[in-house]
Amino acid sequence: DGQAPVGGALRTSVSRMRAVIMVGQVAVAAVLLFGALILGRSFIELVEADRGFEPSSVLTASLPMPSRFFTSARRADVMDAVLDRLRSTPGVTTAAATSVLPLTFTESLRTLSLPSSEAPGGTAEVQIAVRWVTPHYLDALGIRVVEGRGFDAASPSGRDELIVNEAFADAYLRERRVGAVLPVGLVPDSTESEVIGIVANLQPDANERPSPEVYLTYRQRQDGLTSSRPYIVVRTTGDPEALTATLRSVVEQEDASIFVDSVMTMDARVMRSLTRPRLYAVVVGSYALFAVMIAGVGLFGVLSHTVATRRREIGVRTALGATPASVVALVVTQGLGITVAGVAIGLAAVTGLSRFLAALVYGVTPTDLGSLAMVAVLLLVIAALACVLPARRAARIDPLKALKGL
Repeated sequence: DGQAPVGGALRTSVSRMRAVIMVGQVAVAAVLLFGALILGRSFIELVEADRGFEPSSVLTASLPMPSRFFTSARRADVMDAVLDRLRSTPGVTTAAATSVLPLTFTESLRTLSLPSSEAPGGTAEVQIAVRWVTPHYLDALGIRVVEGRGFDAASPSGRDELIVNEAFADAYLRERRVGAVLPVGLVPDSTESEVIGIVANLQPDANERPSPEVYLTYRQRQDGLTSSRPYIVVRTTGDPEALTATLRSVVEQEDASIFVDSVMTMDARVMRSLTRPRLYAVVVGSYALFAVMIAGVGLFGVLSHTVATRRREIGVRTALGATPASVVALVVTQGLGITVAGVAIGLAAVTGLSRFLAALVYGVTPTDLGSLAMVAVLLLVIAALACVLPARRAARIDPLKALKGL
């Protein structure tokens, strides 16, 4: 091996093949590293995304009350009693109930005829998500009231009152928003409804467009609470999980036949909804770490082999006056050259895959220049570290022993 020709760094087919393989390894590492970085940043953006409500310090649970054991009126009485007990509990800011809780991926849709200037005949058949809630629900979940007001604690009288989200208001309320009277009766025996408030859109999935939603209090219904699996929402001043035992005790005192189910903080529900993007980030990150390690070890091996096969050339250079610094530069230049070529190919591939990445990320540009720069710098640093030992070994070659083939 020590008889390699002077200047024959990449002149043999074997050395060229090794260099090509290393360029490919670095390119793959660049693609995976960029993917892990983008998916990780996207996951953080999803965690911190504005979902239209404040999930911290909130405990949630469902109270299954099947129709064969509970009438709608009995459900309403039980729920009101449980909520009154919870509100008087130390550490509880407020408590409320809802027929559908965000992030539970259940829906209650109604088809309504609403005024629409764009539809033939001036009305359009649309599907609206309906939420039956208690008056304190907006405060308990931290839903922002954008216009108008929330429900009063007292049961409303007269015209059917409802609250809509911004998506509903933008689509169906044109000239007058708060105070608009809709020719729609969502409560039995009601023929029209008045909009008393508009709230922020709830976006459990930050990548999806919000759908029109309507909120009503179930006390507007003469038949009580029709949902057989309502949810309780409790906002606390401390750790919400600490109130789990209290919640179960309060429900048991009111009706021992009710089994409190799906007890979970709202923060935990948010994190559970992000299981898939978190999995993507972890898996790609693991592959990226493995690929970077392989690239670093491979580059170290290629340079070490290059130094071994070029001992005679390096000895001649040293004998002719080459300094240790210039010998180190020779080895490092070769290593960084391979790395730069691999990084360039890898980042070019990432740019080509931007359309695919766009479907997987949120709040991050698929070709973010900052992330591209971080990947390039990180791989160059790893390459420089991989060059250190082979370069030092080359600088210590004794020219006399190298020329004698020792």
